Amino acid sequence: MADKKSNLKLIEQICDIMDKRNLAEVELTEGQVSVKVRRANTDVSPMVTMATTIPEQQPIGAGETSESIPQGELIRSPMPGMFYRASSPDEPPFVQAGDSVSKNDTICLIEAMKIFNEVQAEFGCDITEILVENATAVEFDQPLFRIRRS
Repeated sequence: MADKKSNLKLIEQICDIMDKRNLAEVELTEGQVSVKVRRANTDVSPMVTMATTIPEQQPIGAGETSESIPQGELIRSPMPGMFYRASSPDEPPFVQAGDSVSKNDTICLIEAMKIFNEVQAEFGCDITEILVENATAVEFDQPLFRIRRS
C-alpha cells in the first residue's frame, strides 16, 4: 500500500480532475484499498468516502488461544481529522456495536478542513466493535471499526 502522503495526494488529484471535468463521481479500487469520491451536491466540493478493509491477522503467542484474539476485518480512517459517530451531538450515533449495516450506509463522519466527510460501508457487514471514541482526532489508516462481513 502506498504511504499516507501519496494517498492524500491521489485524493487531491482525483478532486482536481472532478472539478476540471465536472464529474459527479469517481471510484478507484486497488487491492484492498477503495476510494470513492462523489459530489453530494454540485454546488459544493467533492465528498470523499474511502475505506480500507484488511483481514486482521495477529500471531498467536505462547499461552494464547485463537479465541482470545479479536477476529474480523477493520474499517480504517480514509483521512486524518475528527471522528464523529453522529451527525450532531443531539442525534443518535450512526451505528452501535452489534448493528448490521448495508452497503453505502453511513457509519461515521470525519471532519477534515471544516468539511464533514461521510464514511460509508463498502459492503454489508456487522459492526462488532467501535475502536475510537466520539469527537477524537484520528490519523489516516487508523482502525475505526472491527467488522464481520454479512
